[in-house]
Amino acid sequence: MSEKSDSKKGFTRRQILKGAPIAVAGAAALGMVSGRVVSKFVRRNQNQMPNFPEDSIFAPDKTRYPQA
Repeated sequence: MSEKSDSKKGFTRRQILKGAPIAVAGAAALGMVSGRVVSKFVRRNQNQMPNFPEDSIFAPDKTRYPQA
């Protein structure tokens, strides 16, 4: 009786094919949820302009970009 249970390790092709649609749906749902979280974080940081000192090399050039 223990011979049958020991020889059956791993997954069968049928089990993998049954689980594939569930895995795809789960991955899509996870991608949508994580995409919303990441996009909210990215959008929040993009709206703020960094404050650099006037003499910084990273500050926008006032002659090229007077509105900055």
